[in-house]
Amino acid sequence: MRICGGNLKGKKLIFSNNKITRPLKEIVKQSIFNTVINSNKFNIKLIDANILDLFSGTGSFGIECLSHGASHVTFIEKDRNIFNLLKKNLTQLDLIKKCEIFNIDINQFFEKNLTKVSYDIVFLDPPFINQDYKNIFRCLQGNNILKQNNLLILHRENKTKENLDKFIKIYAQRRFGRSKILYCTLLN
Repeated sequence: MRICGGNLKGKKLIFSNNKITRPLKEIVKQSIFNTVINSNKFNIKLIDANILDLFSGTGSFGIECLSHGASHVTFIEKDRNIFNLLKKNLTQLDLIKKCEIFNIDINQFFEKNLTKVSYDIVFLDPPFINQDYKNIFRCLQGNNILKQNNLLILHRENKTKENLDKFIKIYAQRRFGRSKILYCTLLN
């Protein structure tokens, strides 16, 4: 697995071969960044952005954001083994100073109000079988940590039909084999 673009383009990332984590495929990651950088459907700039990377895994998305000029990424990963790989990736690429990293359950992160950062972009990549992520929408709304102009990027299984209308406004949707990416914002 490699970084696709930006000033770290081509650098290798350590990743896990276990069945628990599902690495973000390169073609999907490239499409996400092309969409964020070039879309006129939402006015989000990646340069100097603050990113919240939920279900971070080994950090592929957040590290890609830093490579493209984001100023800060908060990584949340509860699996201790995967968290250790994330930490190795950030250390190896000398990115620790631009990050907050938490080895904690996402709900606990919100309950304990562990950050004082306001975020431009939230990347939400829960396991496909996880349906509890809708509670995360409530936490994001209730914790007032999103900037007024924000973007939520949600990675879900293509065949899922979830009723998200009461939580989010969808700007765009892209499909890639088994995956779909929703570009949206939270409703108030």
